[in-house]
Amino acid sequence: MNRKKLNVFTALILLVFYLISSAFIYTFSYTKVTDNYQSEYYTVCAQYFNEEREYYSLEDFLIDITNATKEYPSVITVFDDNYTIAAQSGSMVEIAEDGGAVSKYCYLDKYITDDIAKKLLKAEYQYDVLADISYTEQDSEIIPGEILFNTYTNRKEQSVKFNDLAESKKSLGCYYAFVDVDKNSFRHENYEYLRNNMEEMEEKYGMLSSNYNGPSEILHFSKIAVINEFENKSYSVCWQSQITPSLETISSDAFKTAMLELLFVFITVGAVILIVINKYYLKKQRLESAKYAFTNAAAHELKTPLAVIENQCECILENVNEEKNPEYVKSIYEESIRMTQLVNNMLKFNKLSTTDRIEKENTSLSDIVKAEIEKYSSFINTGGHKVIADIDDVSMNCSSDLIQLAVDNYISNAVKHAPLNTEIEIRLKKEGNTCRFSVLNVVDKPLTDEVWDSFYMGDKSREGKSAGMGLAITKQILELHHYKYGFENKANAVEFYFIAK
Repeated sequence: MNRKKLNVFTALILLVFYLISSAFIYTFSYTKVTDNYQSEYYTVCAQYFNEEREYYSLEDFLIDITNATKEYPSVITVFDDNYTIAAQSGSMVEIAEDGGAVSKYCYLDKYITDDIAKKLLKAEYQYDVLADISYTEQDSEIIPGEILFNTYTNRKEQSVKFNDLAESKKSLGCYYAFVDVDKNSFRHENYEYLRNNMEEMEEKYGMLSSNYNGPSEILHFSKIAVINEFENKSYSVCWQSQITPSLETISSDAFKTAMLELLFVFITVGAVILIVINKYYLKKQRLESAKYAFTNAAAHELKTPLAVIENQCECILENVNEEKNPEYVKSIYEESIRMTQLVNNMLKFNKLSTTDRIEKENTSLSDIVKAEIEKYSSFINTGGHKVIADIDDVSMNCSSDLIQLAVDNYISNAVKHAPLNTEIEIRLKKEGNTCRFSVLNVVDKPLTDEVWDSFYMGDKSREGKSAGMGLAITKQILELHHYKYGFENKANAVEFYFIAK
C-alpha cells in the first residue's frame, strides 16, 4: 500500500470512528433532552397544578407560569366557564403605577418586529432587569413606547423602542415575560401549533387528555386544572408543551460543546496519527532505498578487489611468471585487507542506520581530539603537514566511542585528502552551552553534498585505500546525537564541522 492510499485509509478509519462517537454523543444528548423535558413537565405540574397559589390577576399568573416554562415551547391558556379564552400566555410586561401597585399589563406580541425581536433577545441575554417603560393608553389598550433595560453590576443600559409616542406615561416595569420572540427559531413552529390547538379547544375543551405523548419525533404534554382564585370566578387553565427532540438536541449547548470537543480531539489525534504514519512510512521508504543503493554500491566496490584477487590467483596457479608470485601474493593480501575494511565499515554503517537510541555519558571531547591528533602524527609528518590546533577544555554528554569515530573520520579525511606540505587546522571551541569542532584543510576543488553518501570517493581517494564510508558513518553518528554538522567551502580549502550540545 503506497503512502497516498495509506493516508486515505487512515482518514476513512478516523472518519468512521468520529461518526460512531458522534452517534453516541447524539444518543446521549437526545436522551438527556427528553428526560429533562419530562422532568420539567412533572415539576411544573407539581408547582402550578397541584398546589394552591395566590395571584392578583390572570396576567400575574400567566407571567409567573410562562417564566417557569419558557425553557421549552409552551402555551398557557385560561378558559372561562363558557370555555372561551379569557387570557393566553405571550410576551407581556407588568406596569407599576404611582405607589408601586401593579395594576396594568402591556401585551407586546403584535408590536414586536424582526428588528425589535433582535434587540429584545440581546437585552434579555445581557441585562439583569427591565427598569422602565413608557406607554400610552388607547381604548383600554396599553401601547408600548420604549422599554429600558439595565444591569445591577455596572449600571449599563439598553433601550428598545417600539413606537414614537407623542404623549406617553413613564412608569416602572416590574415583571416581564418574552415568548416566541424569534420567529426564525426552529421552535417557532411548535409555538404556532400550540396556539392553533388552543383555539380549536374552545369547542372541544374537556376532551383533551391530561398527559399526551405525540408521534415519535414530537413530545407533547398537556395539563388541565381548575382555578377559583381570580375575582371569585372559576377558570380552567390548560398548559400545553411540545418539542421536536432531534432539533432540541442538535441546538442544545451541551451537544454543540461536546461535538466541538470531539472534533478537536479527532483533528488532533488524526493529525498526530497521520504525522506518525507518514514519518514511519518515509523512514521505511528511505531505509529501503538506502538498502537498495547500499547493496548496489557494496557489490560494485567488492567487485574490483575480487577481480584483482581472482586474476592474481590465476597467475599464481598457472605459473604465468614465477618470479612475480611474491608480488601477486602481496597484491592479494592488500586487496583482502581492503575488503575486510570495507566489510567492517558496511557492518558499522548498517548498525548505525538501524539504531534509534544510543547510550550517552559525560565525555571529555578535548581528550578525544588530542588523542586522535596524536594517533595520526606519523601520517601528518610523512605528508609534511603542519597542524594548527586550538583545543578548549570541553566535556559533553555523548557516546564516547561514536564521537571518537566521528572525530577520527574528520581528521583522517583531512590527512588523506590534503595536498603534501599544507596546513591542517583543528579546532575545538566552547560556545556557551555548545561547542564547535572543526577540521580545515586545503583541497583541489570545492566539495558537494555527495561527500556524505556511502562509497563516495574523489579521484585522489581512489588512488589510496579508502572505502568511501567514513563521512557516511560520521553523518549517521552526528544525526543520532542530534548535532548540527556540515562543511563550508572556503578559498582553496574546506572546513568540516559539527556542533555538540
